[in-house]
Amino acid sequence: MMRFNLYTILTLLSWLFINWPCEAQEGTVTSGGEIAGNGGIVSFTVGQIDFIHLSESGGDVRQGIQQPILAKKEVAPLKPVVMHLYPNPTRDFVFLNILHTELINLSYVLTDLAAKTLEEGMIREHQTRVEMKSYASAAYFLTVYEKKKPIKTFKIILVK
Repeated sequence: MMRFNLYTILTLLSWLFINWPCEAQEGTVTSGGEIAGNGGIVSFTVGQIDFIHLSESGGDVRQGIQQPILAKKEVAPLKPVVMHLYPNPTRDFVFLNILHTELINLSYVLTDLAAKTLEEGMIREHQTRVEMKSYASAAYFLTVYEKKKPIKTFKIILVK
């Protein structure tokens, strides 16, 4: 009889603790959600009031609703591109010199201060001449692109 009672009590206690509601990663917040894009997914919480970060030699403990997940993406190192633009200020033209790189998929765009495109061209030589005679005295921007991504922008001062 005693054995039956002990077995029954242990079974009931085990059932009680196993079925106890889990409250991990749960909290009362005002708002939250997920935002997904090309770079990944970010979840956010507005109104999270409890967050503690403890750090010791044995490791880190982060308490709170949203736990940070660190991910590392390997990025190929960029090749150094050395560029010079001269003469600046100028009256008629500028030279764009590009050193230490292959001239594959390089282009330039000349714009005014209002971002209006004035001239576009491919860079096929290590020294490219850009004519400025037909433009008024002002500041201009020459942006160099590699595969349609900007890699350097120069400010040109044109003085007549």
